[in-house]
Amino acid sequence: MLKVSKEKEPEFFINFNILRNEGETYNDWAEMDKDTKEQLYKYILKNEQNEYCVYCEQKFTYLEPPKMKNYHIEHIWPRDPYKDKTFEYQNLIVTCDDQKDKEKTCDHSKGNKFDPTLFINPVTCDPTILLSHSLADGEINPAVVDEEHPDYKRATYTIELLNLNAKRLTLARQELIDEILEMIGEAKLFSVLEDWLDTHSFPTLIEQILENRDLLS
Repeated sequence: MLKVSKEKEPEFFINFNILRNEGETYNDWAEMDKDTKEQLYKYILKNEQNEYCVYCEQKFTYLEPPKMKNYHIEHIWPRDPYKDKTFEYQNLIVTCDDQKDKEKTCDHSKGNKFDPTLFINPVTCDPTILLSHSLADGEINPAVVDEEHPDYKRATYTIELLNLNAKRLTLARQELIDEILEMIGEAKLFSVLEDWLDTHSFPTLIEQILENRDLLS
């Protein structure tokens, strides 16, 4: 799960909200014009997320089919229960539509089930401090092992709500781990991994391995 550093709200979206507040455009997200949504997709993906799904960390260029739009705008605070946050720029991220089976993940799993006191908000909190990757099985676990600790409860809640340990995600992470460990076994340079940070899915997993390179080499 990625930390999102929100940029300055883009001018086109500020102007859209001015018109919306003046009643000159739609006040319902479902009726929002396509051009403004497309501008939002492109701006957020390019400037804030480097074309990754915030929740599962899959690179959009790696998802299939590659020519189909496989992402959408996610409201961290869901629209239905929190209508006042629908058009707040700080509440908007881009997540994936990679739902190949019945095992829903990311916001498809989250839906309107949302406890703001437990959910790790990737805009206001750094998920990499609270979550850790297991190199043994590819699962994501709480970074804190004390089950009574508030951070453990937040991490567990978020992992389960987003179904971040869905089988296909766990397998994909394990395949990446195996590939990296094989490279290390062949004495290939860690600099290769650094190049992967902007091109491969699961960048926080790669970063974790780089941070522990002395233990693995």
